[in-house]
Amino acid sequence: MAISGRVASGPWFRRIDDWLTGLGETVAPSICMSCGGFAQRGWVCELCFATIRLWDVDWCSRCGIPADHGHARFCRVPLEIRRRKKTVVPAWNEIRALGVYDGILRTGCLTAKKADGSWIARSLAREWWHRHGAWAASLGRCVIVPIPRHWSRRLIEGHDPACSFAAALRAIWAESLGGREVRLVPLLKRTRATPRLAGLDPAERALVVASLFEVKKPKKREYEDDDRVVLVDDICTTGATAIAAAQACRNAGLRNLELAVIARTLEGLG
Repeated sequence: MAISGRVASGPWFRRIDDWLTGLGETVAPSICMSCGGFAQRGWVCELCFATIRLWDVDWCSRCGIPADHGHARFCRVPLEIRRRKKTVVPAWNEIRALGVYDGILRTGCLTAKKADGSWIARSLAREWWHRHGAWAASLGRCVIVPIPRHWSRRLIEGHDPACSFAAALRAIWAESLGGREVRLVPLLKRTRATPRLAGLDPAERALVVASLFEVKKPKKREYEDDDRVVLVDDICTTGATAIAAAQACRNAGLRNLELAVIARTLEGLG
């Protein structure tokens, strides 16, 4: 568990945070969030980690669903439409998730949503990179773009889990491949507050998040037209929010999109 309780923002801060974390682990070793035993992975023990259904080669790279669960509706429909209309394109090229939103991974995601749970973002980012580092490295020069909460929720809850995960992922990405190859750019702005989406079906979610995002115009452009844009969120449920974010990017002329999330739900696929 990171002692600082936040994702460090620079190399020196990260070194200090790592040192404090190491000292803390010596004095008070991490406790598994599931069984209460020693957490060899910093947030969970090896036995409990083994219960997670992790991303595997049989998962659909477009909707992020295991083969034995079919495909999400947004993955099927474009394939049907493209037979008649060749201009239809998917929201993103590929998606990568650490695993299924269930059990201990669900607990980790819910902890990461809390203001005092931002420490887990680094642990989850390390797990994601261990699973998908080779794929990420193959993308070349990237811009990591978190899918943000509305400012009102950040103010009330004091935290944005997608932004914390994106920052942690960028830090590991940069350390592994070199800082010049990947940048964290907060391009997206949520234009309005929305009700909580839990319990809504795919059609209802799509209606709520329609035109929800816009791309901010930075004073200094921090990306090139041919950069890969990696949208980052904590959880992908029906894909409606991520699709809305991707559409905003496409409207702004950004075409080369990927999606990275911590967990993928298998319920309410539509």
